Amino acid sequence: MLRNLLSNAIKFSPLHQKVEVELSELPGKVCLQVKDYGLGIPHETLRRLVKSDKQSSTPGTAGETGTGFGLRLCCDMAQLMGAAFA
Repeated sequence: MLRNLLSNAIKFSPLHQKVEVELSELPGKVCLQVKDYGLGIPHETLRRLVKSDKQSSTPGTAGETGTGFGLRLCCDMAQLMGAAFA
C-alpha cells in the first residue's frame, strides 16, 4: 500500500516537488499520511474511483499511464483494516 501511495504521489506531482510521509500514533491506531503537492484528484473522480468497480485512467505529470486500480486496491485494503479516510 505504501509503495502504491508513494508511486502515485511521485507520478502525479510536478518534477522536483517534494513528497512527505508522516506516521503518527493515535489511541489504538496508527495514522499514515502521504502528502504531495500535485493537482490532486477532483472529488467526483475520487468518489467514482473509491465507490465503483470502474477504473479511471489519468495521465501522470510526465505522461505516465495510470488506471486507478492501485489506489482502489489500497482503499479496499485500508477499509478492511478499519481505516477512516480524511
